[in-house]
Amino acid sequence: MDGNRYLTNNNVKGSGGTPTFKEIEEPAAAQEWKITVDAGYKSCYKITSNADGRYLNEYGVFGTNQYYGDWNTYLLTLMGDKWSLMWTQSAAKNGAQFLVVTGDRIEAKSIARSDSYTINIVRKGDETGISTPSEENTVALYGKTIVAAEGTASISIYTLNGMEIAGNKGNTINVSQLQTGIYMAITTKDGERRVAKIIIR
Repeated sequence: MDGNRYLTNNNVKGSGGTPTFKEIEEPAAAQEWKITVDAGYKSCYKITSNADGRYLNEYGVFGTNQYYGDWNTYLLTLMGDKWSLMWTQSAAKNGAQFLVVTGDRIEAKSIARSDSYTINIVRKGDETGISTPSEENTVALYGKTIVAAEGTASISIYTLNGMEIAGNKGNTINVSQLQTGIYMAITTKDGERRVAKIIIR
């Protein structure tokens, strides 16, 4: 949602197409989106239309090729009430690519992260994968050590650009080498991968 306009799937069951923002009093199915963690690919987010299940690709349009989680997912960060959506593999395109609102649509642009917080996400019940993590999914930072739930097999630390910078087996990892900033901690437990945001001050 951008202001009072909702991102709308105008081509339900069609091939391709560009979602556009439309003003509407009550969101219909074409304005509903499912945002879920794709655990197989760095635990980044897949965005699909609830109307027909098609995914948004790296350009912010509906993908017509086979879905690949390593390319067709996003890193989501929140500042105030606005979200920043960054394409997972944007490093391969000469700088970070963010989905931003341009006119009546979203499109990928190489801009500063501070300019990329352009979209509101309105939650409908529990259908979105964006939520407060359960206690089991969280990690805790004690001094310079991150501690995950008992039974965690491994922890990896990623930058917001999706680059792995540290990893360790078990449920603890030392992060004393990290600079001030925001990172993602990816934990593996019982064969499942989970994500948590880490803020180093």
